[in-house]
Amino acid sequence: MKGNTTGDPSELIKIALVIRMGGIASDAYSFLNERDIKKFLECLKNWLILYNSRKKDVAVFLSTDKELVYHIVTKELEKESLRLVYEPAPIVHVQHASISDESIVKTFVDLFMIGWADYGFLTHFSLFGHFAAIQGTMRSENMFFISAADCDSKTKQYSFVDCHNPKYPSFCSSPSN
Repeated sequence: MKGNTTGDPSELIKIALVIRMGGIASDAYSFLNERDIKKFLECLKNWLILYNSRKKDVAVFLSTDKELVYHIVTKELEKESLRLVYEPAPIVHVQHASISDESIVKTFVDLFMIGWADYGFLTHFSLFGHFAAIQGTMRSENMFFISAADCDSKTKQYSFVDCHNPKYPSFCSSPSN
């Protein structure tokens, strides 16, 4: 799936993957589970098959709150020869009382990199990714919201998170279906 490598910035598609799992110390609930990471990757892969017919270069910026996501995404993007941009730093929620300088920098890097992207695959119900996208140059029709697989379940863990309508963008289903 690697695109051309002309080096021309206009030939670069910049994609933000904002995979917010939740469940860190400040979160009482989770936004996503491990199955949902694969859904983000499936959506990205299908979108590239359907909409990157000119085979432009692709840079994927990952913003996440779990190291597990980084490892899974890195492994999958390497298989597809896609370039990953990621700022490794402690992951915190900005409302924490004790935040390191490194994590403050990461928050700003994430904010600007998401806003810089042309397209965003965003965790539904997580405000940070959506806010970053609208504060940047991303057009609303290029924001794709992905819900947790369990968003329509009534378990306590997901009871406050509703599903986006539609739950997943239409291209998330296999293009061959």
